[in-house]
Amino acid sequence: METLALKHFALLLLTAFLSISFFSFISSASAQRPLVGCYYFDGWSDTSTNNFHVEQPNGVSLFAGFPEREPVTGWYDNTAGLVDKQVQSAHSAGIDFFVFDWYAASQATNPEDRTLNFAKDAFKSSKNSHGMKYALLYVNNGSFNIPPASWQQQCQEWVTDDFVNPSYMKVNGRPLFFLYDVADMDSLWSSAGGSAAAIAALQADAKAAGLPGVIVIGCAMPDGKTGWTGLGSKSYDGYDGYTGYNYVGVPGTNSVGSNPYSVLVDGSVEIWNQFGANANVKYVPVVTSGWDTRPWKESAFWYERDPDAFGSFFSMALQWVKIHPHSWIAPKTPMVMIEAWNELGEGGYIEPAEGDKGAYLSAVKQDLKAAGRR
Repeated sequence: METLALKHFALLLLTAFLSISFFSFISSASAQRPLVGCYYFDGWSDTSTNNFHVEQPNGVSLFAGFPEREPVTGWYDNTAGLVDKQVQSAHSAGIDFFVFDWYAASQATNPEDRTLNFAKDAFKSSKNSHGMKYALLYVNNGSFNIPPASWQQQCQEWVTDDFVNPSYMKVNGRPLFFLYDVADMDSLWSSAGGSAAAIAALQADAKAAGLPGVIVIGCAMPDGKTGWTGLGSKSYDGYDGYTGYNYVGVPGTNSVGSNPYSVLVDGSVEIWNQFGANANVKYVPVVTSGWDTRPWKESAFWYERDPDAFGSFFSMALQWVKIHPHSWIAPKTPMVMIEAWNELGEGGYIEPAEGDKGAYLSAVKQDLKAAGRR
């Protein structure tokens, strides 16, 4: 009897030890700090009357028709001081880095588009980045596509002008680099070795500069029950992981007119889960703050904006990455993206504006505080 009692006691001790170890592991994983990045569209540095981001040929005025979207700092971010205010505001909420939408501006067919990288350059020249970092999203569509013949030169410029910069966002020494559309990239490079050849060239240039390589994250859709065509339809070799810029037109969306924000949330989470179900794919969830392109007339539908629902959505993303560690782009590096800081024409913005007085940014700050970030 004494022997059985001792064995039972020993078993209880072992069970308790394993339980403590297990829950310590779960606690450690859940306490992991997610990095938070936010896309930044720089269409507001050209103050000329020709800036079609402000006044569309169809007679729709962003300024006059949608005054609630005006940032509290004004419509334009055309000086280094104004860009600095954006950086300071984002950092105060806990955002770790901006991902500047980068365009091959010299190829722009519209002269006003040649200023599209102004904010990125202003950020780099700032003497105080407030602890923020930056990364690039190569917008590879339309006239901004870089042909394979010019790719090597552009890779070298990215490496020497940005990747080696101390303010550039790196994970384990590897700079983060985002690409807007993996399908377009694969199509452009179909006769030149595919996307893998382009990424290999970028990696080689980074290593030649003394970097351990680049983390390349492509914007893509999964395949699955929702009918998305993405990773399952082609092979996109060379990417370290995937994310999205935004997810609009998700199943359940009315193709004309207003949609509740909840439709956008539910559809996005379904996409996250489709990626998360693939143990072999790294994925960074993106939280879309809104989509309402009536100023630009890019679509016939839109989603209503809701700062409280956005806060819940962002909190969901922070929790999602914690329970999907196999999706992390690097060990101990969960990450969440927000779209966007200032997509004013498309209705996706979290910077403090006249209509919300900072409610979106407050939601980010509160969620990060609840998650143990601040």
